[in-house]
Amino acid sequence: MRIATPMVAVFLVALAPALMAQPRDLESRIEELEAALDHLQERIERLEQQQTPKRISEEEAAAIVRKKQVSDACTEQLGPAPEFAPVLGTKVNPEYITYLKKHRRCLRENGIDY
Repeated sequence: MRIATPMVAVFLVALAPALMAQPRDLESRIEELEAALDHLQERIERLEQQQTPKRISEEEAAAIVRKKQVSDACTEQLGPAPEFAPVLGTKVNPEYITYLKKHRRCLRENGIDY
């Protein structure tokens, strides 16, 4: 409901001029406000849907677990990775690049497309 509170405030601010308008303008202003309210409600629904976590299938979950297991096995086989860069802002350590290539090759050899 945190998303809706600012939108309701915006709606109320938009409502103030309508209350002060001439009677003949009120009908058109009410229609505009109703349209604005509908738009805000649709937007709230879209935002709430975006916050809903995506469910994945059992096959996708199994594939993720398998990739992680293979990656961990390759890391264990190759040992710890060298430093990315000896000093922040310097060139990438060539040993690190070689390590990544070996790790990716290990993944491919074990059926993981990288």
